[in-house]
Amino acid sequence: MFKLEDYKANEIWVAVRISGSFMYINDMPYYVYILMDAVNAQVFGHVLAEAFGGIPDQEDITELFRTAYQESGNSWPKTLIVAETSPTSNQFRKEAYKYGIAIDTIPLSQLSPIIGPLVKEFADTYKKET
Repeated sequence: MFKLEDYKANEIWVAVRISGSFMYINDMPYYVYILMDAVNAQVFGHVLAEAFGGIPDQEDITELFRTAYQESGNSWPKTLIVAETSPTSNQFRKEAYKYGIAIDTIPLSQLSPIIGPLVKEFADTYKKET
């Protein structure tokens, strides 16, 4: 079982789809994926993936990791957690591998204490804007 209290800030990052359902941008459906610090819940940024088989540009994920690195004091985490196996998650894994970051897959249900409030806030905000 994953326990946050076993970690310090910037030791473990999470890459996960934040949008429960897809959202429309210019009449095209997209999912939103974020990269965040698991301990302090700092969201470094996001990438979009077209729903129904689309994936983000690898350059966007590379840029997201660069931003996270800078915002975390020029330091890489020990571990990247992904919650699912998907083409987008595989892109996050590929990027983490380039920097020697260990990768762990943890069921989404175990991550809900970390991402649950963020998912709810995202859903509430998006619902208000549609």
